[in-house]
Formats: sequence, C-alpha cells, structure tokens
Amino acid sequence: MVIPNSLFLNVFSIRCRRIVGWAVVLVTLAGCSLLSPAPEMAVPELGGFAVSGRLAVRQADDGFSSSFLWQHATNLDEIELWGPLGQGRSRLVGERGMVTVYTAKGEIFKEASVEAGMQRWLGFTLPLGALTYWIRGQAAPGFPTELLMKDNSGELAMLDQLGWKLQFTRYRSADTARRVPGRIIAVRGDIKVTLLPAEWSFAAAPG
Repeated sequence: MVIPNSLFLNVFSIRCRRIVGWAVVLVTLAGCSLLSPAPEMAVPELGGFAVSGRLAVRQADDGFSSSFLWQHATNLDEIELWGPLGQGRSRLVGERGMVTVYTAKGEIFKEASVEAGMQRWLGFTLPLGALTYWIRGQAAPGFPTELLMKDNSGELAMLDQLGWKLQFTRYRSADTARRVPGRIIAVRGDIKVTLLPAEWSFAAAPG
C-alpha cells in the first residue's frame, strides 16, 4: 500500500481546517479579506484545454478534497491544487519530459515523469495520458479496455481501463461542439478519486 506524503495527509487535515475556520471568523470581524485568488485559466494552446473544478481523494482511512485547475497543451501540463481560502496551494508542471513539483511548503522537486510527480505530490498516481481523455468523457485510445458502456444518449457511462474502474455522469455542454461529464469517479484498489469538472476552455480549431 502506498503511504501518502505529508501534503496528502496534512495540507487538508483537521488542524488546517480549524485554522481556516478561525481565518473565516477573523475575516468577518475585521471586514477585510484573506482570500487568496484562484489561479487564472489561460487561453489554451492549439490542441489543448483548461478545466477547473473540485477533486476528492480517498485512500483507506485517509483523504482530502480541494479545488483544481488543469491546463493541458501538446507538450505541457500544469496542475494546481488549493484548499479553502487558497491554503495549501501546490503545483505540478510537466514540460517535454521534465516534471517539477512545487509543494505548499515551498519545496521544489524534479521528477522523471508526471506520474512520478503525482506519486510524490499526492501519494498515488493517475495515468495522465489517459486522464486527458477520461476527463472529457472518452476512452483513452491505444490502451486495452476491459469494459466500455454507454448511456441511452450514447455518452460514456462506465469504463474499465488501465486497472481503473470509472463512472461518468452529469453530462452537460462545455461549448457548442462538446458535451463533457460533470462527475467522474475512478476507483483502483483502495483509492477512490472523484472529479467534478466545472469550467472548461478549449483551444480554437485551426483555421
């Protein structure tokens, strides 16, 4: 069993939630704002997308939930996580094979792959190449598929791929050409990841 690192266990811990609770009280009493602004969603590069929403992870008796922003391009992935009031903000940047993890504690780690960075960062890893398709409600091409089921509307409902069992629900229109799931549950062993994509931006089609 993978032992999650300190970010996974502590950034969104009970102690941190208590600190956030006191911060809310102080904001109310002082009439000022301690809110840290969310990262901005940049205009995606050709072939890319940007998506923000909520993420919840459960592994055995441990877990956390946070907001996320994922910006994807052909040779670049940048993922940010942060909790209430912007606390615990961390970032992973993968570019042309080089991966850098910037933790909430100000630490910087270099990793050989995005998956290795996620393992250090979160204590588990998702196959990012496949996730770029899964988050859009698609099976990842080029990988074996154990199960693929669609709903009455022809949209992907269940998928077993790369050892992950996925459920897709709450489809909605992301733009005039695309419908995307609003809820994705991915389970593998004792790890359960729930993604709630909320806001999307897609690169314009080539002219």
